[in-house]
Amino acid sequence: MCFRYYGEHPKWSNWAIQLGEFMFLTVLIKLALFIFEVYMREYLDYVGYELFKQANPYPKLKLVFVMVAAPFLLNS
Repeated sequence: MCFRYYGEHPKWSNWAIQLGEFMFLTVLIKLALFIFEVYMREYLDYVGYELFKQANPYPKLKLVFVMVAAPFLLNS
């Protein structure tokens, strides 16, 4: 199978195979992250609490971090 080339007349079967592989890998990664978060929940809660403890007097700073900075950094 040739990636990114679907022929003169696009072959939907090639596209469907690639889509199926992508969806399978996406679900697999989401499942792995879910399992990781379930087992590490208490540790992640502790780390988050410790990170934000210093910002308790500044709720607007926490809001900017959670709504702007974190998504920007995690999606780049």
